[in-house]
This record gives sequence, C-alpha cells and structure tokens, in this order.
Amino acid sequence: MSNDTENSANGSDQTAERPQAFPLFYKQPEALSHEQHGDLRFDADVGFAFARNTHVVPLNVTELAAAARHYPIVFIGNDQPVPVAVLGIRPNENLFVDDEGKWKADTYIPSYVRRYPFVFVTDADQSQFSLCVDRSAPHLVKDGGVELFDGEEASEATKNALEFCRIYQGEVQGTQGVSKAIADENLLTINQANINLSDGEQLSVTDFKVVDESRFNDLSDEKFLKLRKAGAITAIFCQLISTGNWANLIELSAAKSDKK
Repeated sequence: MSNDTENSANGSDQTAERPQAFPLFYKQPEALSHEQHGDLRFDADVGFAFARNTHVVPLNVTELAAAARHYPIVFIGNDQPVPVAVLGIRPNENLFVDDEGKWKADTYIPSYVRRYPFVFVTDADQSQFSLCVDRSAPHLVKDGGVELFDGEEASEATKNALEFCRIYQGEVQGTQGVSKAIADENLLTINQANINLSDGEQLSVTDFKVVDESRFNDLSDEKFLKLRKAGAITAIFCQLISTGNWANLIELSAAKSDKK
C-alpha cells in the first residue's frame, strides 16, 4: 500500500507473522530466556509511541468487526492477501497515537499492536514456535514493571504473553484461510483513495485491494455457501462497511494539522 503526493512509495507484500518481511516494530527479536533476560522487567504502561510511525497494521478475522468501527480495512499482498487497518493517510503517520504515545480514546487497538514486544518466531521448517521479545522495546526495563521470570521459571506476565501469542498465531492461520477463500473467488480488486484535504492538499493512497461489491453480489448460491462455510462472509461485510472510515481519517488529519 502506498501513498502518493508528488512521489510514489511502493507498497509491501508481506505477512504479519514474518517480522523480517513485515518489520512493524520489531527491531531486535530474541528468543526469550532466563539467561539473556532474567534481569529485565516488563512495563506495560509505556504507551504506544512505538506505533506512531506506522500507517497500517495487520488484522485477524476475529477482530474485523471491532476494527471496522474505526478504521478503513483493506487487503495488501498478492499471493497471500493480508487484511490491514489503515491508521493514516500519509506514510509513517499514525493518526491514532498522540505526541504522548496514547492511543485515541474509545478506539479499538489491533491485537498486532497489543502483542508487542512479544512475538512467536518459527524455525526453518515452521514446525516449532519460540516466544521472542524485541530487545529494543521500551517495555523492557531494569526497574519498575513486572518480572519476566520468577526465579528461572516464566513469570505470570510471561505466561500471559505466551498465551496471547499462541491465540494470535492460531488466528493468523484462520485469517490466511479466509483471505485465500476471498481471493480464490476473484473478489478482490485494486483500488485507491483520492483525498482532498481542507487546506487544498491532495493525496492519493494506492496499491491496496478491496472487495468488489458487484462481483460479490453476482456470486452463485453455491459459491456464496462455499464462502460462508469458509467463514469469509463476515470478513467481506466488515471490509465493505469500513470504507466509511476514510472520512474519519480525513477529519483526524485536519484536526492534527490545526494543532500545528
């Protein structure tokens, strides 16, 4: 997904569970261990400044209904489309995180963001997952917060992080199946958003895909039932409904410009 003013930046065809290919937030992931991280603590109250320069984040199908209330939802990628929440109309600008690192009140926070700085990383044959942590994350401190380890054993906070990542990983796999079902029926079409700001600036957000509503409406009963069994119908409606949130992004952008 790219955003054009005078110049164009190429979009990304990446997946959420491969931080090396979709490097959102994770700069120094390390396998969590007592030997390396036993003296560190986890501070969950550092805020979301780490997400301030991110204008899209991956979504899982289980959270599309909640996300559709606040963000435009689009798909990026070719071979394996990924649903993402659009957080800003310019690259490297998240309109939902303020200068203090606070997420906009009463707004759904995607699970990809809430998972940070923890992440599952697979081995070469993807047969085993290891819980990793971004060593560069501001959440990891020497004082304050809660312990990562209780003696040499994982603390309650680490166990909770492990469980969250386990659930998240399962939802990623489910999302891949739903996205594939939608793509296999040729329902995704390339689109762009042409935005006129109140100050006269014109922006074009490109290189993303949305559900083609006319193709969806023309589906045979057999194909509709196939999508329903794949769990894709709710995802389709959420994406279509979420398009109304482009106006919300424009309002947030105007409000931010007024403060400058």
